[in-house]
Amino acid sequence: NCVLDLKRIGRPYEGDGGEVKGLPTHPWVESAEGGLDVYAWTTNQELVRTKSSANVAGPPPEVTGMDDLPAPHREVVRALFLGAGTVALEKLQGGFSGALVVKAKPADGSSVVVKLDTSPEDIKTETRNMELYAKDLGGNAPRLLRHAVHEEAAGLVIELCGAAWTLPGLRVKQRIRTFKDLFEAHDTQAIPVLHNVFGTILPHLTLKKPVGRVDGTGSLAQAYALEHVFAKHVFEREKTVRKILAKWDNKHDRAAFERSIALDIDARHRPAGMHEGESVEAFFVRAAPAVLAHGAAWAKGVVHGDLNGANILIDDEGISWVIDFAKTGDGPALMDLVKLENTILFEYTADVAAHLDGAVAMTRALASVASVRDAPTFQPPDALRPTWTAVQQLHGYFARYAGAKNDGSGGVEDVAQLHMARLAFALRTLSFREIDAGQRMWALVAAVQHTLALIGGDARPRDATKPATALATTMGAN
Repeated sequence: NCVLDLKRIGRPYEGDGGEVKGLPTHPWVESAEGGLDVYAWTTNQELVRTKSSANVAGPPPEVTGMDDLPAPHREVVRALFLGAGTVALEKLQGGFSGALVVKAKPADGSSVVVKLDTSPEDIKTETRNMELYAKDLGGNAPRLLRHAVHEEAAGLVIELCGAAWTLPGLRVKQRIRTFKDLFEAHDTQAIPVLHNVFGTILPHLTLKKPVGRVDGTGSLAQAYALEHVFAKHVFEREKTVRKILAKWDNKHDRAAFERSIALDIDARHRPAGMHEGESVEAFFVRAAPAVLAHGAAWAKGVVHGDLNGANILIDDEGISWVIDFAKTGDGPALMDLVKLENTILFEYTADVAAHLDGAVAMTRALASVASVRDAPTFQPPDALRPTWTAVQQLHGYFARYAGAKNDGSGGVEDVAQLHMARLAFALRTLSFREIDAGQRMWALVAAVQHTLALIGGDARPRDATKPATALATTMGAN
């Protein structure tokens, strides 16, 4: 059952014309004769049960909103809401993997969340994983109502416990936003959301049991599939980029992405650990064997597996939910922290090209810590201060997720587990078509910095006195 403590909402509800669990009445929710049974809603009884089970049989509905929704996705929506009459859609977020998350409002006035994906197998996997893991997160994870599979797409309907916008009769329109939305809008709520996710929600998943310790040559590189990552995003980069270009969606700068085939770092930001005249590809050819064979000790636990900012939802009352469990399972316990850090750095930080010196200095500071307990030191320029603040907040949880006790002792302290994770995610970012030239350059420099930290090289710039080469001639410009 989806049990909600009304005090979490911050506003009381009026139901059946009277008080609810001792809270005073409030005009925020309209009460009608016959009453809106808020208690039934909060305990997932008659109100929600009726609305979540009624639309499972009957003719396909008319789908409105989101005129650009691909035909296979539209057919999945129709299958998910048989008998609903009409279903109005509103986009919440779209991920890089082809997944799309929307708010759906059937004709009966209820509201639910629908996830659509071009991979039916991913939807099937997520359905299984939700049954295995989502219950550990209680009301901060969605409840699966139903799913449907089409030849070219699939989808599932989920319910967010305590989401005020699901209540009919609201006089105040409630929004549901992603962490990505909050961060990019410089919303002050973004940092408290990080504390809620890593301080309150995910410990029920990753820290439910004591984290394990894994030792062994190459085991951490295998956990992050680094051999595959090197091949796809560096050594066979042209093949990877050409494959993406073949399915271009015309929403991004095609020419700039095509220019990114040539990985290069300008003289001003080139780390000293790279040999004189050494290309980026030659550097990774030289460094990859040592990285893949690295014997780092690492903390192991159950992880979300794809914790980017689009998979954290927040409503106007400050309630957070973690969604998308397609990749949840055993893995490096620091994976979710580093994955979200990576997206904040190289995807959500804007105007990087204008502040690349400061950006490169920031990731050099991250690559310089000696232990997962160490706090990196850096004085960010004003333009990068929100990014640095968020990164600091995440860094404050590394020791805990590496298995440290409440007093800070114990756990797996090996900092190589941070470098390996940051390297893997930064290299993957190089092939994102959604990022611009400055973000791509920053991710590339960071990948080299963390590689040097793993193999014992110098991550400082080789020559910071020369003017920076125009990014448009190296990584392409969006």
